[in-house]
Amino acid sequence: MAGWNQCWKDAAINYRRGENEIEQKSINLDHIEIAYSTIEGARHSPHYSPTLAFMANYAYRKGIEDGLLTVYLELFTKFPRFLKDIQLREKGVPVPGLRRV
Repeated sequence: MAGWNQCWKDAAINYRRGENEIEQKSINLDHIEIAYSTIEGARHSPHYSPTLAFMANYAYRKGIEDGLLTVYLELFTKFPRFLKDIQLREKGVPVPGLRRV
């Protein structure tokens, strides 16, 4: 039994470490939610927002680098504009005003 208890403890510790690593590698989801809800909820919501475009670009790059685009699933359903912005990045549509170095 002692061996199984240690295995269980190790599994729980590694699970928590994995969750922490995912959180550290991905962009802060609260920041995305605040930006999209604030700008989309504005009285005169702009058709194009540089702030949202840059945020989506950064989120896309981080998601691709770390293989964690699935982290954004909840935001995709909550903010269709965010999903559209990510899809534009995926298609290679450049962010206006952003120059590649």
